[in-house]
Formats: sequence, C-alpha cells, structure tokens
Amino acid sequence: MDRFTGFPRDGVRFFRKLKEEMNREWFQAHKAEYQSLWVDPMQALLEELSAKLAKSYPDCELGRPKVLRIQRDTRFAKDKSPYKLHCAGMIPVQRSAKATETPAAMYVHLGLETILGAGLYAFDKTGLARYRKAVDAEATGKELVVLLKKLVGPGITVHGPAALKQVPRGFDSAHPRADLLKYKGLILGLPEPDPGVVESRAFLPWLVTHGKKVAPLVRWLAYNAL
Repeated sequence: MDRFTGFPRDGVRFFRKLKEEMNREWFQAHKAEYQSLWVDPMQALLEELSAKLAKSYPDCELGRPKVLRIQRDTRFAKDKSPYKLHCAGMIPVQRSAKATETPAAMYVHLGLETILGAGLYAFDKTGLARYRKAVDAEATGKELVVLLKKLVGPGITVHGPAALKQVPRGFDSAHPRADLLKYKGLILGLPEPDPGVVESRAFLPWLVTHGKKVAPLVRWLAYNAL
C-alpha cells in the first residue's frame, strides 16, 4: 500500500478541463492522469484512514475502502453529462453480512467542490422502516438525539437528504422527534479543512480526528438501520 502524501496542488485542473470537454474520447486519453492525480492518492488515503479508525468500531467491521466510479448514472437524469467533476471514496461499515446497504465511516469527495461526511445517504425500504422504528422508540430515539447534540456544532451539520415535508404515515405529527422521522437518510457533514491541508499528509490526521468523533453516530446507524 502506498503512503498517502496529499493530493496534487494543481490536481483540480483535471476537472476544469473535463468540464470543458465532457466526452469519452478526451477522458480515455487522460485516464492515466486521472488515476495518478486522484484515484491512487484517494485509495492510499482511505486505506490508511480505515486502519486508524478500526478501533472506533469494536462491534462492527470496516469494509474495504472504495473509490467510486467517475462515470455518472444518467439513466433517469435530465443532465446527461457522462462524468462527475470530482473523485469520491468511502469506508463502509458492516455489522451483518446480510445487510443490503452500509453507512460510511467517512465519505471524501474532492474536485470542483469539497464534501466530507459520514452516515448513510439513503435508506433502502427495509432500512428506512428500521430507522423510523428506532427513532420512535424511547431508548434508541433518545440515544440518537443525545448523539446528535454532542456532534452538531461549528462546521458540523446533520441533514436527511430528500426529507419528507410531513411526518410519515403512522406517526404522530407532534412526535418529539418528528424532524428525524422525516429523514430518508442521515448524514453528518464535516467542515472543509484549511487551505493546503488536502494537499499534504496533514489531511490524514485531520480526517482521523473527525472520523473518531462521528463514529458513535455511524455505529448507531449500523445497529438500527441495517
């Protein structure tokens, strides 16, 4: 495994040019450049990060880190652009081999925009039902509230992508955790690091610190939404 040393300072130029070209011919001609600028350091970063976060998940297993495909799924999208303008990767958390989805101990998204976070972007049907049941229950629901109060603060946000406007059917509209019941996923967004951090090895300990901090929430998801 290569040692992570940072992402190239001028690496974002690749995505600026890809945005201009946005065609298979150009990407294939520059695929090796994308690999060296982004995929290789991302894989090295996630491998080291996973090893350093393992102790924060004593009752779960961290799956093999994954660098996600740059190709977009355009089957149901109005935007038919074939490529993403970022490189992203994640460290999956597994509690059961039967689970059909896994929360992320860390999600790293770098390119024309920076997105860093942890959690589960979208529950499947079974996971959503389990999540709502856990939020509704006094013990697990209050546990989640306490975890979020400890975590949310300057630069750290919590949100549920595509949240419902109303409490789902079968739950009281005045439920004490109504906002959480509306979520279809649960994500903790992390702050952007200071300029230059991503370009150095300092990005690794920065992510380790935040990854350890958010681990209790990700473990809650692994136990209550899988």
